[in-house]
Order: sequence, then structure tokens, then C-alpha cells
Amino acid sequence: MAARIILLVSPVLLLIPTALLAAGNRISGLVALVVVSFGVRAVVRVHARHNNRDVDLWGYGALFFPMITPVVLALMPQDPNSASVALRGDTGASRAKAARGPLEERFPLLTQTLEGQPEATRAGLMAHFQKVKTNFEFLLPTNPSALTRLVAEAQSRGLITWTGSDGSVPLVYGAGMVPPRGVEETESWLASAGAPGKKLTIAHRDADGILRFAEHRFDQATGAKA
Repeated sequence: MAARIILLVSPVLLLIPTALLAAGNRISGLVALVVVSFGVRAVVRVHARHNNRDVDLWGYGALFFPMITPVVLALMPQDPNSASVALRGDTGASRAKAARGPLEERFPLLTQTLEGQPEATRAGLMAHFQKVKTNFEFLLPTNPSALTRLVAEAQSRGLITWTGSDGSVPLVYGAGMVPPRGVEETESWLASAGAPGKKLTIAHRDADGILRFAEHRFDQATGAKA
């Protein structure tokens, strides 16, 4: 955004040499015109390079049409594979894409979890998660001492949870948006609250929208991932 603003503002700098020439300062005006013109050209070339544009083409455009070229370049859509997009961390590998389609396709883990549950429970939870945007689900039998912390931290991460039970152990289901590059860190966070002898189940969609499942069992004695 800052680069676009600089491009849009750069032609205004040409008013400086224009004002000097109008005031009769010919030499100063000409020097300022050369400096500003090449400055605008340099800004255009840098922006073009960072956005996978033809640097020489845009550079010559800025040299001969310094009032128009920066504005046109600033208003052009950015190449999603460009360096400027990568520097912002806005690449496909880091973007979370919400699942689309019927609820059963968007929430496969929830659908599996609710099999065998009373119809009223199924209907209520399906309605509860209907408007939730998700590319990530988890199902975790939780250490009772970590339940309150897990639910609170899940909420701060933007994950919507539901709490049930797995025998004598609390069972926490959650869904929400997690960037693909953040799945590993989220998995480690969930594992820290796992109940010994149980398993963590995760369903997530990668950067291409492909659904993937992962399971991790916890050691019976230590609760660490086996």
C-alpha cells in the first residue's frame, strides 16, 4: 500500500521544477526537473521489478510520460507471485481459504463426531457451526486440568469450540481459520492439552484447498505425543 501511495504522489513532485521555471529560475528549474524526473523513473522501476513487470518498458514510460506512468502502474493489480506480495507474507502458502459447499463437506470431522448422537444434539450443533468459516477442525480428549485454558485460548485464536465428553475425559471440538503455515504450531498448542492415552484428530485444508487428516496419540504415562 505504501509503495502505491508513493507512486501516486510522485508526479506531484514535478510541480516543483515547474514552479521554479515559472518564477524565472531557469537553471534551478532545469536541475530540479532532471532530478525529479529520474527520481520518479527510479521509483517506477523499483515497483515494476517487485511486481514482475517489464522494468525497462515501465522505466522508459516514466521517462517520457512521468505524469501518467506512475499512476497507471499504481492502479494495476499486483501479481500474486510477485516479490512485493511475498514480502507481505500474502502468498498462497500462507493464506487461509475457507472451505465451501454443504455443511457436511465443510465440517467432515464434526459430521463424523456427531454420528450416533441424538438428533436434537446433531441439529443444534450443525446450526451452531453453520455460519462459521473454517479450513481447520480438531477433536481433542483434553486433560481436565487444561480444559479451561484450552477453551479460552481457542477463543482468542478465533476457533469456535464445543465441549462434550469421552468417558471421564472432556472432549473438545473446535473449528475455524488457521493459515496453512500455522497448522504445525496449532497442532503443538493442542497437543499440550491432550489427555494421556488419547489421540488428537485434525482435519485441515492446505493452500490448494485439499482436505487432509492427521492423528496423534498421547503416551499413556506422560501425555506427550507418542
